[in-house]
Order: sequence, then C-alpha cells, then structure tokens
Amino acid sequence: MEKKKIAIFLFSKSEIIAKPWADKGIECHLFDIKLEDSKNGNIIKWGGDINNRRKLLGELVRENECVLIGCFSPCTDLAISGARHFEKKALNDSFFWAKAMGLYWHGVFLADFFNIPYFCENPMSMISSLDRKPDFKFHPHEFGQYLPEGHTHCLYPDIYPGCDAYKKETWIWHGNGFVPPVKRPVEPVGNNYPGWSKLGGKSERTKEIRSVTPEGYSIAVFEANFK
Repeated sequence: MEKKKIAIFLFSKSEIIAKPWADKGIECHLFDIKLEDSKNGNIIKWGGDINNRRKLLGELVRENECVLIGCFSPCTDLAISGARHFEKKALNDSFFWAKAMGLYWHGVFLADFFNIPYFCENPMSMISSLDRKPDFKFHPHEFGQYLPEGHTHCLYPDIYPGCDAYKKETWIWHGNGFVPPVKRPVEPVGNNYPGWSKLGGKSERTKEIRSVTPEGYSIAVFEANFK
C-alpha cells in the first residue's frame, strides 16, 4: 500500500510555510505550543509541549512518507541580537543554551534518523557556534518575485510591505537532500517603512509578528523541493 505523503513543521504557528504543500495535496502537520489541536483541509495542527508529542512524531514519520521537516525553533535564547542578556541568563540557568538547542535538535535528529530532507531556521544565531555554520542565508526581499504583482501580506498588510520587500537576515541549516531555493529578489524598502513603528516592545504579539515566515520564501522552498 502506497504511503501518504506528509510534511512536518515544528514550532510553526502560522500556516504560511505549509500552504504551498497543502495546496498540492501534501498533508501538513504543524506543531507549536500555542496551537490547539485542529484540522483545516490538508493542514493539521497539534498544540502543547513538543516533548509530549514525541510518540506522535514517530508514528507520523514511520507510517507515512515524510517529504520535508521544517524546524522553526525559538530564537529567544539563541539570537545574537540578544547576546547582552546571555550572562544574566546563564547565572539564572546554566542550562539555558542546552534547553534552547534541544528544541533545534528535535528537527535535526528526527530528520537524520529517518533520512528526511530538512531545514532549520533562526535569525543570526548562536547555533552557528553551538552546532555549525549555517548552510544558507537570506533576506525576505530576495524571494519577492515569487509573489504576484500587487501582493499584500496575508496576515499583516499594515506592517510588512508587499512582495516581502524588506530585510531581515535569516540563517538556514539543512540536510538530507534539501534543495536551497533559488533567489528571485525585489528591491527592499528603506528603514522608514511606516509598518516598522508597530513592531516595538516585547509583547507576545510583537514577537509573533517578527517571527512570521516570509511568504515568498515559503513558495520558493516548495518549488525547489516538491517532487
């Protein structure tokens, strides 16, 4: 019996990365602590602590043909932009990096054990020192041409410019046959784009907006790796 094709996305709350795959009939499983268990067509969401979902993850990859694992592990304790806080965090919890890297390793170990193409995403990150240098770097605007003319952001049109025409350096670690997407850039907007003024503060909503996956990148990954 032919196995069903699925894709797994860890620590991903929005459907942006999954949508191109789901639209082509691939069943996509999103895991994030802030989600509630639900189903929307080919997109299935699983909430709760990832550590409590290990059995389910194992069943999914054994019983189906998993074509991709995408891992968006939290960057709070890994982003180089927060380096000034590392000493204080280490004094409060000497294992804070180990815990943060443990979430990253969820994706890598699962993909390596079952030989599944994968990518792990983080902004400029200590992963480069704690594991290895990134395999790929990009800014959202470098995939802007994958989006149609006149595009507006699907979730935050008042914050992000159309066609992902902004800069935010993101690093990618990948393996097991994952194909890096081809860049098709548009000209980025300047630093005074009106939407940027709404991204201040440390609220959960602000963090969520800042971490949203670029739409152009999501399409580019799909086009490079869908077989």
